[in-house]
Amino acid sequence: MRSILALLLVATAARAVVVEADVCVYGGTSGGLSAAVQAARTGKKTVIVEPNKHMGGMTAGGLSAVDIGDPRSVGGIAREYFSRLVASYGKALQWDQPFKGTGGPATGGSYSIEPHVAEQVFKDMARESNVTVYYNARLAGAKKEGSRILELVMENGDVFRAKIFIDTTYEGDLMAKAGVTYTLMREGNARYGEAYNGIHYAPRFLPRLTHKKPGANGRAPDGLGVWDRDLPLDPYVVKGDAESGLLPLINEGEPGNVGDPAPGIQAYCFRLCLTTATDRLPITPPPDYDPKRYEIVARFIEGCQGIGDEMDLRWFSKYDALPNDKWDFNTATFGGNLPGANWNWPEASYARREQLAKEHENYHRGLLHFLATDPRVPVKVRDEVKRFGLPKDEFTDNGGWPHQLYIREGRRMISDFVMTEHHTFGRQIVLDSIGLGSYGTDTHEIRRIVKDGVVCREGKTAGGRDGFGPYQIGYGAIVPREAECSNLLVTFALSASHTAFSSIRMEPVFMVTSQSAATAACMAIDDKVAVQKVDRERLHAHLLKDGQVLESKEPAKSASKRIKTNSAKVKSPTLDEGIFELRVAAPGPSVFADTILQEAIDKVAEAGGGVVLLGAGDFKLSRHAGDETLVLKDGIILRGQGYATHLYLDPATPPQPARYYPVRIGTETTPASNVVVEYLRYTGNNAKIGGGSVMGFNTRLGAPEARLLSCDNITVQHCWIYDAQQAAGCTKDGILAYSTEARQAAQFKNWQVCHNVIDTCGNKAVELAECNGGLIADNHITNTKDGPQVIFGSRNVQIRDNVVYFKVSGINITEGSNHIRVSGNHVEPVPTVSKTADGGCLFLRTEAQPLAGGISDVIVTGNIFRDTLTKARRAVKFHTREEALSCTYQRISFSSNVFDGDVVFSDEKSPGKTMIKDVLFSDNICEGGIVSVPNTTMMTSNIVIRGNMMRGAGDCTLNASHWVWSGNTHTDGSLKVAEGAAGNVVHENVTTVPIADNGTGTSLSNNSVIAKTSP
Repeated sequence: MRSILALLLVATAARAVVVEADVCVYGGTSGGLSAAVQAARTGKKTVIVEPNKHMGGMTAGGLSAVDIGDPRSVGGIAREYFSRLVASYGKALQWDQPFKGTGGPATGGSYSIEPHVAEQVFKDMARESNVTVYYNARLAGAKKEGSRILELVMENGDVFRAKIFIDTTYEGDLMAKAGVTYTLMREGNARYGEAYNGIHYAPRFLPRLTHKKPGANGRAPDGLGVWDRDLPLDPYVVKGDAESGLLPLINEGEPGNVGDPAPGIQAYCFRLCLTTATDRLPITPPPDYDPKRYEIVARFIEGCQGIGDEMDLRWFSKYDALPNDKWDFNTATFGGNLPGANWNWPEASYARREQLAKEHENYHRGLLHFLATDPRVPVKVRDEVKRFGLPKDEFTDNGGWPHQLYIREGRRMISDFVMTEHHTFGRQIVLDSIGLGSYGTDTHEIRRIVKDGVVCREGKTAGGRDGFGPYQIGYGAIVPREAECSNLLVTFALSASHTAFSSIRMEPVFMVTSQSAATAACMAIDDKVAVQKVDRERLHAHLLKDGQVLESKEPAKSASKRIKTNSAKVKSPTLDEGIFELRVAAPGPSVFADTILQEAIDKVAEAGGGVVLLGAGDFKLSRHAGDETLVLKDGIILRGQGYATHLYLDPATPPQPARYYPVRIGTETTPASNVVVEYLRYTGNNAKIGGGSVMGFNTRLGAPEARLLSCDNITVQHCWIYDAQQAAGCTKDGILAYSTEARQAAQFKNWQVCHNVIDTCGNKAVELAECNGGLIADNHITNTKDGPQVIFGSRNVQIRDNVVYFKVSGINITEGSNHIRVSGNHVEPVPTVSKTADGGCLFLRTEAQPLAGGISDVIVTGNIFRDTLTKARRAVKFHTREEALSCTYQRISFSSNVFDGDVVFSDEKSPGKTMIKDVLFSDNICEGGIVSVPNTTMMTSNIVIRGNMMRGAGDCTLNASHWVWSGNTHTDGSLKVAEGAAGNVVHENVTTVPIADNGTGTSLSNNSVIAKTSP
């Protein structure tokens, strides 16, 4: 291991080394420094691993007029750093005062500094805290054991080992190497109920000729700067001729539909630090400079002059004064941004990123040269550009040009908790705050495209957040799902929607989140727990002790008209005309909330639907006669404040029968559709009598007409549901004649149960019965009797990307269901499950009805089914109940799964009533066996076992007849065709001992025997 001879080191050793630490911070950004200093001050051995050769990221890389937002929201090491930084200039910051701007965003002023001074302060703080920094250490991979990262391996072979890792890169590089789920998509407004996500055209940035003239500060009366001036410009090489092709700097593509999900990230640029000093360096053009590349800029100038603009340099870059005759240059409508050129950056190699950075540099150099020399540019603009050059004392190893591209957005983690626009706008509050954000909704353009025949900036936003002040960032946003990685925190590429990230993405915020992450990392080390299990109340206390600001002391403002509810009169809410959002304050644990909530639901339903917004606190529900407490109606969105809103059944009230639904959608006579339940916590207080928490109506025995009704377009998302009999779903009672034409037409339609935490269910976690079109996705389900289930003729349902820890069975597909897709799930028993349990990770079965049924058209792909705990080791099981007439399981595809347990193509309980046919089992990794039985025992037909890796030791026995066993690799054994098996095709398999054919009529050819390679 490298001996530490200095506190700041450059990893340039000739041979690979191994470095061990308590905390490894990957990314020497501003947040990387904050995290490392915090961890080191806590007594932990800490290293920073930086892929390039400079410290400080954008804060020391050209972002010199720092976007600070509200200074009162910044605390801890971030406040310490900026205070120390401006002290270099003899200044002191007033952290208890709001930013005093000049009509623009909260930036510049006292926070404007020189990049080389900023980097030196970062280095000084690292040295003083005994933090070792390794430069030029580029990540090649992350070695894991289970959900824990063991070590990072660099491209040069160096290895970094630690107990906890923190990813503070802009791109989320370590997160990606660790196998954590992330996105590069703009989700679309429908995903989280947002307004600014997906494809977006902000009205204030649409092309027009009605721009007002600016004042002395460069801003028009509406606050829009001249650097944001969108005009209806012709995009074609030959004006008016689309066949002539697009001009350079215009992106191809269709405008799309507003709010739809779409790829693309915010445009990047270099934040130039320029100077007017006499020793300035010239800004030379790129080698391939061609003024034709900037033809659209010339047309922009022509358009501005056409509306009477007296243009100066600010039309091409907002720029703010820095000390010592230097200036921070931002971007503009046609400025440093190069939309679309950066889309591949987050996933690109380090070498490719260097090329992309050079492309951005060459574009920007060319633009400045064009503005300084082209005769079409106004003389005033040309003269101003010529005043500026690159400072001789900045970025001295790069000719004065910044070494850091402004990475405004990279990968974004998808965790169990996602920050959304609802949090940044103050509509939802988190309790486990790790810091505050306070900037506006500031999204740079994603594309510069043609819309309605003219150039348009798509994706651009720059506005407030409905007047809401600093908002809280939840701890859940910086931790991955525990099953994916339990010793990693992610503070820059955190879990946020695209539009929420556009507010969070400021450097001081990332410094705050990174310091909080380091505190949590140290607690996790001391307590020997996963980062997801850190005690959040203790973390809160630690952060306050360290000077972090976790909640705003200023009263929240609201610029939009909302329904206002006096908490003292919550039983008689009033509606503002035309407004469909009703806020309900939590009455607390001493009051039953049944009547209060139902009145609010009824009021909003009467108004045509809308949001019933529940405040933080206790909503206690009674268990009264009947089978529901609350009934949700058409068009209701029941929205809480995250886990701070607690709905729960009163544990003191006598229990009701098992089929009891505290929150019910519709009734047996009046169904409800277009309902959303989101962002709240529900507790049944007893897994056996806690009822189903959120259910589509369940008919009473005396109401058979309800069997022909359905509740459609239902979403249950971002909830924490525990200690209940069931979590969510739709079901009906009575005679289960789902196969009749009338019942098929009356199925529930389009149910989504997504992004929930479901814990301790005494029955099914999620149940979709008689449902046509369903999605059960991205849920964390644990300690439940049975996992997700689709039953009674459900069809067109996806079960994907869930983590399921079950007691009896994992994913259930039952009688009558068809067109079901099961993908990307991780399913295994809870560690405490009985070893004698005989369920299965994937359970295909019938219900307790004497019916002849079937399950068909099922795709099972990309899952991990693991059962190493029970004696049965059932990864997949088929089961037809004894009371059933029969069941046929057909047209089922298993591909690209991991089966750590047996795949049982037989039915031990009712083999004479079971038929399995038309099954393709391909490209799977099987740690267990493939279990078959003779066709004399149970019928199977058209079973193809192809291209799988069979890792189980010993022979895999084929008992059935007329199967195809082809192209499989048995890494530690062979295949045995059993006596009595007839007519099987066994071709092109690889085994470690010869195949034993004891059957009759076996077609055996082109099989190979290789030496055993496994240890």
